[in-house]
Amino acid sequence: MKRRKFLFKIFYAYTAIVLLYTFVATGVFFQKTNQFMNYQLLNSHKEFLQQVRDKSDTQMSVALNIVQQLKWNPKIMKYSQDNEKNFYEITKLSEDLATTVNSFSNYGLILGVQKATDNFIITSQFTDVEDHYFQTLGWSPTNYLEREAYLSNKTKYPILLVHHYQNNTNTSNRYITLVKKEVTSAGGEIIFYISFYENMMIPKLDTNGQRGFAVLDANGIVTMSSSDPLSVESAILEEKLMEMKSSFEYRNIKRGQQVIHFVSSLVLPDTKYVYVTDMHSLQEQVAALLGDSMLIFLILLLLGAIILPIVSISTYRPYSTIVQANEKLLEIAEKSKLSLKEKYWRDLLFGYMSSDQIEQRSKEFSMGRIELPVTVVILELSQNEDRAEQFSREGIRKMIAQLQIMIKESLSGAEHELLEMDSSRFTIITFGLHTEELEVVIKQIVSSFQQLVHLDLTALIGKPARSLSGVQESYQAALELLELRYMTTVHQPVLTVESIGSITDTSYYYPLDMERELISCVVRGRQDQAISLMKQLTQENLFKRNLTKSRISELLFALAATANRILQQLKRDPNDVFVKGYNIYTELSAYESHQQLEMKIEDVFCRIINYQCELLKPDEPVLADQMLAFIHENYHKDLSLNDVATHFKLSEGYTGRLFKDRTGENFKSYLNMYRVQVAKKLLDENNIKIDDLAKMVGCNNAITFTRMFKKYEGISPSQYGKQSAGG
Repeated sequence: MKRRKFLFKIFYAYTAIVLLYTFVATGVFFQKTNQFMNYQLLNSHKEFLQQVRDKSDTQMSVALNIVQQLKWNPKIMKYSQDNEKNFYEITKLSEDLATTVNSFSNYGLILGVQKATDNFIITSQFTDVEDHYFQTLGWSPTNYLEREAYLSNKTKYPILLVHHYQNNTNTSNRYITLVKKEVTSAGGEIIFYISFYENMMIPKLDTNGQRGFAVLDANGIVTMSSSDPLSVESAILEEKLMEMKSSFEYRNIKRGQQVIHFVSSLVLPDTKYVYVTDMHSLQEQVAALLGDSMLIFLILLLLGAIILPIVSISTYRPYSTIVQANEKLLEIAEKSKLSLKEKYWRDLLFGYMSSDQIEQRSKEFSMGRIELPVTVVILELSQNEDRAEQFSREGIRKMIAQLQIMIKESLSGAEHELLEMDSSRFTIITFGLHTEELEVVIKQIVSSFQQLVHLDLTALIGKPARSLSGVQESYQAALELLELRYMTTVHQPVLTVESIGSITDTSYYYPLDMERELISCVVRGRQDQAISLMKQLTQENLFKRNLTKSRISELLFALAATANRILQQLKRDPNDVFVKGYNIYTELSAYESHQQLEMKIEDVFCRIINYQCELLKPDEPVLADQMLAFIHENYHKDLSLNDVATHFKLSEGYTGRLFKDRTGENFKSYLNMYRVQVAKKLLDENNIKIDDLAKMVGCNNAITFTRMFKKYEGISPSQYGKQSAGG
């Protein structure tokens, strides 16, 4: 009896310990999993929001650039000054707007132009009165009031982003309109309306934890896409996001089980992009974890019920129980270790570890000596809309599982790590395979997969790394290939760093620094340098990048804007520099070959330089005298021909020629002669040391000064000083 009671006590104690251990282990694992998933989800949402912001900002930047270009259009300037409607000029202006819209057709924009004193709006396709035009755009009475306040300068914002959001209206086929009031150089006021389809600015959301996406400014919600608009609107208003004036790259606010992510626009002031998501839900994982926990608990309990009597009866057979328990613990530990190892590879890809941490963690996972090189490959499934229509979620999961099997089988002979980044993207880290070998294997995987299913698969092979610390660079190189893949219409299923050069570069090359340098050279009359810059520009864009006609048109538009800015800076009328009615953009666009276009671009800017130089010719004698006066005032400084040219805003070549014509000497000879004359006067009046005298006339070296003095006077400065003192 006592023995039975003793056994029951042991069994109860054992049951309590097993139960406590199971729940503690489950709770710790649950908490760590939840933290990791939320961290991963937060980064994913941040990256998604920043990508949407960059895409939308690009559209707005293009819109503002179009406004700046059209502001200097001669037809726009003439239209702004016409008191009466000239339908011929209006038709021509409409054709120019159509050309501009066609150049940016991939942005899907609608362009309208209106005089501030008129209710008549010109578009690229038709003309209309403003009420009907705004109705076409779906404006509400509130939008009219916003426009009136903006045009009457009752708002401090230089740009109006028209609000369309109403929580009880349909979100399909609506526009977001940017309104910009400009004053042309002719003095007339022009209002530009640039409208985009709303669905091109805001992303399409699914219902998997994505509450909504919204665009805000200081006045309220501009537009929003949401499956639960009232909840998203309430979150935005309660957190007072519209009142945040400071600009920031990214922030997030946790609000219950929701996270509000928001970033500032880099183009529009006080505009923010907001993304409301649910925190990671672990309901399914909780059910699975509880089921596993109960199973482990029952197994351990049953095991205890069998083993405890045996232990109590025979104290000589305890080791089998210990071994079994240890094996179970080792199995659980190994599973946990695999999860930690996956986190290690992710941290390595994202650059979260230093070199010392990489080495230490590698030892923890007993990786030993790895084979080099290490190369990162990104595999991405098709993201088009047809995918959701053609395949069910279960079907896509099966395809992904099959793809994982194919990857493991194809790379079975080489060491590798396979990481699932999201539902459509995988990362493979390979060891010991060179790019050529790896490319062959990856092409086989892509080809085999596409033969099984009608679903596109793209592979991006990063740059090989010579150590584990270079894995991040290899991953970033693969991501850059992915970005380039989206930038081009050419589809290659497998891309490497070496092969990307064969893909057409769809963006033109015209950095801001080059434009500034070109403007500076033309304004200062530096024709040789200006031609050199234009050669660089045309060689890169016309002969290296193989641009499409649309991209070349954008480049020509930018160059025409540069030429107009130069004329404005010089305060010159384009009709005086070119023939009357000459349109720089139209003239450049009428080319038959790239060689002819290169000559046309050079001709436009050389004409401006030559015209500026011709205007200066009547003032050359006066200008030359001003140069001499400048030298006489600054001879004691380290003076050069470039300093004089810069002071008078001229080119060195033109300054040197003007100086030669006026004095008969080149700049250096005249400066040295004048310094010697000043030195002679100083020696006549004072007894000065040669070193001090040299510095007083702008020579840092006494030996050079003595040689220069002797060249023009035939004697050294010291000898001249003695003669002057003796006389």
